[in-house]
Amino acid sequence: MNAMSEPPDDGAERVGSAGRPQAERRAVSVDSVWRALTTLSEGNRVLVRAQDEHTLRQQMCEAIVQGGGYPFAWYGTPVHDDQRSVRPVAIAGEHPDYLDEVQISWGEGPLGRGPTGTALRTRQTQVLNDMRPDADFKPWLSPALSRGFRASISLPVVVRGEIDGALMVYASEVDAFDDASQDLLEDLAADLGYGLSRLLDARDNARAQAELADSEQRYRLMAENSSDVVMLADADLVLQWVSPSARTMFGWDPDAMIGLTAADFVHPEDVAGVRTAVMASEHTGEPILLRYRWRCADGTYRWVEAAGSPIPEQGQREGARVVRLRDIEQQVRAEHDLAAREEQYRMLAENASDVVWQIAPDGRLRWASQSTSRVLGWESTEVLGHAALEYVRPEHRGGLIAMRARVFGGESTSGEFQFIRADGSYRWMEVVIHPIFTESGVARIAALRDVEEEVKARTQLEFALGHDQLTGLAVRRVTLGRIAAAQQRLSSSAAKVGVLSIGIDSLTTINEGLSYGAGDLVITAVAARLVAAVDGADLVGRGTGDEFLVLLPELSSGAAAASRADELRSAAAGVVQAAGQEVQVTVSVGIAVGGRADAPESLLHQAGLALREAKHQGRNRWAFADPSLAQEAARRVALEKEIRQGLREGEFVPWFQPIVRLDSGQIDGYEALIRWRHGDDWVQPGAFLPVAEASSLICDLDVAVMRRSIEVMASMSAERFVAVNVSTVTLARTPYSQLVADALATAQVNPARLHLEVTETALLTVDDKVAGAIADLAAMGIGWFVDDFGTGYSSISHLRDLPVAGLKLDRSFTAGIGDGDDTCVRLADALVGLARGLELDSVAEGIETSAEAAVLAEQGWRHGQGWLYGRPAPEPID
Repeated sequence: MNAMSEPPDDGAERVGSAGRPQAERRAVSVDSVWRALTTLSEGNRVLVRAQDEHTLRQQMCEAIVQGGGYPFAWYGTPVHDDQRSVRPVAIAGEHPDYLDEVQISWGEGPLGRGPTGTALRTRQTQVLNDMRPDADFKPWLSPALSRGFRASISLPVVVRGEIDGALMVYASEVDAFDDASQDLLEDLAADLGYGLSRLLDARDNARAQAELADSEQRYRLMAENSSDVVMLADADLVLQWVSPSARTMFGWDPDAMIGLTAADFVHPEDVAGVRTAVMASEHTGEPILLRYRWRCADGTYRWVEAAGSPIPEQGQREGARVVRLRDIEQQVRAEHDLAAREEQYRMLAENASDVVWQIAPDGRLRWASQSTSRVLGWESTEVLGHAALEYVRPEHRGGLIAMRARVFGGESTSGEFQFIRADGSYRWMEVVIHPIFTESGVARIAALRDVEEEVKARTQLEFALGHDQLTGLAVRRVTLGRIAAAQQRLSSSAAKVGVLSIGIDSLTTINEGLSYGAGDLVITAVAARLVAAVDGADLVGRGTGDEFLVLLPELSSGAAAASRADELRSAAAGVVQAAGQEVQVTVSVGIAVGGRADAPESLLHQAGLALREAKHQGRNRWAFADPSLAQEAARRVALEKEIRQGLREGEFVPWFQPIVRLDSGQIDGYEALIRWRHGDDWVQPGAFLPVAEASSLICDLDVAVMRRSIEVMASMSAERFVAVNVSTVTLARTPYSQLVADALATAQVNPARLHLEVTETALLTVDDKVAGAIADLAAMGIGWFVDDFGTGYSSISHLRDLPVAGLKLDRSFTAGIGDGDDTCVRLADALVGLARGLELDSVAEGIETSAEAAVLAEQGWRHGQGWLYGRPAPEPID
């Protein structure tokens, strides 16, 4: 090795071929070309002798080293792993451990920028005539120099149009690969790619020939041993070969069939169809699948399924044809029998009085009998393609869906449902459904029988058995069931149901003094009055003799039943015309109250005992089964009477408490709070509002306060508003929105000055009627405020769905702030943030100190209300 091959000392000047004398450059060039020519010659001899790809790659590397005199050569293939590494598959020459020390990639990273990776990635030859100054070769420079490598050439090898690998050749001197030697080595790489392609083609051809021979042998064995008959016919359909199974299937000797045409065996009626199909197949080259009859050796015919495929001759569309015949005689007979049975069943279904439907797995009608038109009014073809459920009354579809689930489990089932007729009416039908399992799912056969008259008769019988013939009211047995159902529906464990036993006073005297007919007239009159008073017959039943049973479904307390009993006692009393005379009728009422755990039979028994006590006390009165409730109920009824009297006398009036701006203390409006001037005393709301809220009296109080507040507002400054409380009961039971509109119009007050307040807890009972009333009032310009906010359980969605204008912080939070309760402070801050985020007005109630006002103002509460700014007074204060 000459001095040029040794690496220079540190700091020494690197001199390439351009810096050497012309004669030396020419000598190097001649050397390089001669070496490349020798390499190409040795490589071509390898190409001729190699028998497989691996040997070819390895011997090519050896020829480069031995014939070309290069110190090292290797062949690498790209690997499609995460690192995009290069795998050496052939190595020759000195220092094979070089590849153990280096890491090479064909990716875009630093390890892929060397000559090997770049050649694989770009398919371009990479020449490195001096490794030392090349920055991209830095990762491999030290191992290469230590082994005496100074230059390299990387030659991409393409096989069948795809990159197969790179042939790397190393030299011990710089400038070892000039243009001429590069061209020669590129020819060698191209020859290597061609040689690899040739070997791959030869291997593929050999494999294909072996597979063809194997498949031909396999197919012949299959054909000879198949139960089907396999035949080979030429272009004229002359049989050339017939499988041995022809003897078993048709009784023919296969050799005897050769030379005859297929038409000699096909039934005369089927020949034309076969010829037409064969001609079409020859034209398109597509296989055919036919059914026809094939003649047996004994002269009979058997149905076969024939699958024929053309085998075109080279350059010709027409050629031989392979035909497979399968015996389907039994299958065709079964199909004919099935078709005959289906036709028979179809005739029966179309002429039956019942409606028969075939329902597909997706629930749509696939077939409907003609009786569909006669029974339901829909044409049998009109319903096809529609879902069967479309013709069932919406309320009944859930039951039919449940029945369908049982059918999907393989069970035949039945039920009664109302179906929709073409004229929009409903008709009761008994439905019997049977499952039919198919490849696409469970289909169904539904038989619909008209049971309209049966259901009517049964309903009438059931009604007669469960109802009193004279009054039409439910009998005792049915009433017991209604009591039990009402107990299960109670909203809480503290809620109660009430049972009233109402008896007609002196009915025996009427029967004996006038007639039993007159007594019946009195009974029916009282029944009608009770039904009207409870707004429906479902809560009224008939006991024995002169007794009626009334259910009170939901009571807040036992005493609440007394006021309802007194109302019904008054409603039932009055004159009845009987036997030409006016009969003054009164009733007595027995009251029993119980919860979920009380037996309905026990409640009826207690109410009956209480009725006996009411009559014993002098009739035309009510009495409790539980004496402890009687005293409380008496006080309650007496208070209700006083409230009614006070309403008539105008004793209920609003007092006004200021609502101020927290930032300035300026009065913006007032809240109207109800007070009762009872004699010389003022009664606080807590003494009478609970009784009023448990009856319809709350509606009268709400309306009275609203009207008086609007009258007072008319005399105030036009900048002031008045907030009035209203219950959801009033919104549901009265035309409140119209009453408010009339009061505003009469007083000539701007609706925007009226604020209406409803408690957060009351929002739990908002139904469509209440929501409609709230929307109507908001549409007038009236502002809705949620009172006592933060203490109830209403959903935030109410603030989204209802036209709420503001929130009122419950006084318990304000008191907590005054007591230094950090939780109350944080909750108040969160609630005002909610109001601010929803762009709602905000009012803090119960402010009694300046410290409380300061905290609430700092949090952002807009308005305040409480004793700090003024107590409620009969007249608004400035």
